[in-house]
Amino acid sequence: MRVPSFARHTVTILTPGEYNDHGVTRPDWDNVTEVAVPRCLLVPLQGDELIAAGGSNRSGVEMLWKLHLPPGTQITAQDRVRFRGSDYEVHGHPMQWDSPSGALDHVAVYLKRWEG
Repeated sequence: MRVPSFARHTVTILTPGEYNDHGVTRPDWDNVTEVAVPRCLLVPLQGDELIAAGGSNRSGVEMLWKLHLPPGTQITAQDRVRFRGSDYEVHGHPMQWDSPSGALDHVAVYLKRWEG
Protein backbone atom coordinates (compact mmCIF):
# COMPACT_ATOMS: atom_id res chain seq x y z
CA MET A 1 0.00 0.00 0.00
CA ARG A 2 1.75 3.13 -1.19
CA VAL A 3 1.16 6.03 1.19
CA PRO A 4 -1.78 7.64 -0.66
CA SER A 5 -2.26 11.30 -1.50
CA PHE A 6 -5.00 11.52 1.15
CA ALA A 7 -2.44 10.61 3.86
CA ARG A 8 -2.57 14.00 5.54
CA HIS A 9 -1.57 13.17 9.10
CA THR A 10 1.58 14.69 10.55
CA VAL A 11 3.18 12.72 13.37
CA THR A 12 6.21 13.47 15.54
CA ILE A 13 8.82 10.78 16.06
CA LEU A 14 10.31 10.95 19.56
CA THR A 15 13.81 9.49 19.88
CA PRO A 16 15.24 9.25 23.41
CA GLY A 17 18.74 10.27 24.34
CA GLU A 18 20.89 7.81 26.25
CA TYR A 19 22.50 7.64 29.66
CA ASN A 20 24.88 5.21 31.29
CA ASP A 21 23.46 3.35 34.25
CA HIS A 22 26.43 1.50 35.83
CA GLY A 23 27.72 0.34 32.44
CA VAL A 24 24.30 -0.26 30.89
CA THR A 25 23.01 2.16 28.23
CA ARG A 26 19.41 3.19 28.95
CA PRO A 27 16.96 5.47 27.11
CA ASP A 28 16.72 9.01 28.48
CA TRP A 29 13.15 10.22 27.93
CA ASP A 30 14.00 13.58 29.54
CA ASN A 31 16.35 14.27 26.59
CA VAL A 32 14.26 13.63 23.46
CA THR A 33 14.85 14.51 19.81
CA GLU A 34 11.60 15.34 17.97
CA VAL A 35 11.14 15.04 14.19
CA ALA A 36 7.85 15.99 12.51
CA VAL A 37 6.88 13.72 9.60
CA PRO A 38 4.08 14.86 7.25
CA ARG A 39 2.13 12.72 4.74
CA CYS A 40 1.45 9.83 7.09
CA LEU A 41 -1.62 7.65 7.51
CA LEU A 42 -2.61 6.42 10.99
CA VAL A 43 -5.23 3.65 11.03
CA PRO A 44 -6.89 2.28 14.20
CA LEU A 45 -6.75 -1.51 14.46
CA GLN A 46 -8.35 -2.50 17.76
CA GLY A 47 -8.91 -1.62 21.36
CA ASP A 48 -9.10 -4.18 24.14
CA GLU A 49 -10.65 -3.40 27.50
CA LEU A 50 -8.76 -5.04 30.32
CA ILE A 51 -10.72 -5.43 33.54
CA ALA A 52 -8.93 -5.89 36.84
CA ALA A 53 -9.31 -9.27 38.53
CA GLY A 54 -8.00 -10.96 41.64
CA GLY A 55 -7.92 -7.96 43.95
CA SER A 56 -6.18 -5.56 41.54
CA ASN A 57 -7.83 -2.19 41.11
CA ARG A 58 -6.27 -1.51 37.71
CA SER A 59 -8.41 -1.58 34.59
CA GLY A 60 -7.79 0.07 31.25
CA VAL A 61 -7.85 -0.01 27.49
CA GLU A 62 -5.05 -1.06 25.17
CA MET A 63 -5.27 0.48 21.69
CA LEU A 64 -3.37 -0.72 18.62
CA TRP A 65 -2.76 1.36 15.49
CA LYS A 66 -0.89 0.94 12.20
CA LEU A 67 1.14 3.89 10.97
CA HIS A 68 2.19 4.25 7.34
CA LEU A 69 5.16 6.61 6.90
CA PRO A 70 6.79 7.96 3.73
CA PRO A 71 9.67 5.92 2.29
CA GLY A 72 13.00 6.55 3.99
CA THR A 73 11.54 7.69 7.32
CA GLN A 74 13.95 6.91 10.14
CA ILE A 75 12.21 5.21 13.09
CA THR A 76 13.26 2.41 15.45
CA ALA A 77 11.57 0.05 17.90
CA GLN A 78 12.85 2.23 20.79
CA ASP A 79 11.14 5.41 19.51
CA ARG A 80 7.69 6.73 20.34
CA VAL A 81 5.22 8.56 18.12
CA ARG A 82 3.16 11.61 19.09
CA PHE A 83 -0.12 12.24 17.28
CA ARG A 84 -2.69 14.86 18.28
CA GLY A 85 -1.17 15.24 21.74
CA SER A 86 -1.00 11.52 22.62
CA ASP A 87 2.16 9.41 22.71
CA TYR A 88 2.25 5.86 21.34
CA GLU A 89 4.90 3.17 21.81
CA VAL A 90 6.35 1.47 18.75
CA HIS A 91 5.17 -2.15 18.99
CA GLY A 92 7.70 -4.44 17.30
CA HIS A 93 10.15 -3.40 14.60
CA PRO A 94 9.35 -0.97 11.76
CA MET A 95 8.86 -2.71 8.42
CA GLN A 96 10.20 -1.48 5.08
CA TRP A 97 7.67 -2.24 2.33
CA ASP A 98 8.78 -2.51 -1.29
CA SER A 99 6.62 -1.72 -4.29
CA PRO A 100 6.22 -4.25 -7.14
CA SER A 101 9.02 -2.40 -8.96
CA GLY A 102 11.38 -3.08 -6.06
CA ALA A 103 11.61 0.54 -4.85
CA LEU A 104 10.87 1.36 -1.22
CA ASP A 105 7.15 2.07 -1.06
CA HIS A 106 6.59 3.03 2.58
CA VAL A 107 7.52 2.25 6.18
CA ALA A 108 4.87 0.53 8.32
CA VAL A 109 4.88 0.63 12.12
CA TYR A 110 2.51 -0.83 14.67
CA LEU A 111 1.78 1.45 17.63
CA LYS A 112 0.37 0.71 21.07
CA ARG A 113 -1.15 2.96 23.71
CA TRP A 114 -2.43 2.06 27.16
CA GLU A 115 -5.00 4.17 28.99
CA GLY A 116 -6.21 3.39 32.46
